[in-house]
Amino acid sequence: MLGELARVEHHFDDAVLYIGRAARTSGRLGFQQTEAYQLSSLGRAQCQAGDYETGAATLELAIEKAEATGDVRLAMLARVHLGRVLRALGRIAPARSALATASAWHRDAGGGEQAALGECLLAALDARDGDPGARARLEALLDAARRDGDAPVEVFALDALTRSEEADRRMPAAAHFITERDRADADSAPRTPAGRT
Repeated sequence: MLGELARVEHHFDDAVLYIGRAARTSGRLGFQQTEAYQLSSLGRAQCQAGDYETGAATLELAIEKAEATGDVRLAMLARVHLGRVLRALGRIAPARSALATASAWHRDAGGGEQAALGECLLAALDARDGDPGARARLEALLDAARRDGDAPVEVFALDALTRSEEADRRMPAAAHFITERDRADADSAPRTPAGRT
């Protein structure tokens, strides 16, 4: 709880400390499913603290541990986050693989936590590859995100639609969840410098 509170308050180094401690305790006590969940949270916090390489490795470990306990839902949630992180690191092929796996599972399951995020990131990758249907998918995801108040999906969709100035305005509402480094498409559109019209 302390780690998640620190993360929401943007104290990401504290979040890494607290969540890491909780994950180690769960592992020592044999609470494997809880450890997998906490490792997923730890990987996200490590990225938010600026350590994307370690965060990616932690998310991969979370997926392994979730699958070992049979928690497919958690494994897919961690895969969405891993896809986001790998995309930020420029590792497009493994990012696409992680996102495609998670999105396919979410579609078959009828949805799930961060299903929209996975679909948005996958559509953004498709748009970069010139997929003619990607823009319509992104517009639909943007509309749904606005309706649902899902700021991270709004930011990613707007960036992919080359509307990064709008995404900049939504970023403060998403900053507890994603970082500027995650915004791999943010530079694909011309932007007005801050303070100028």
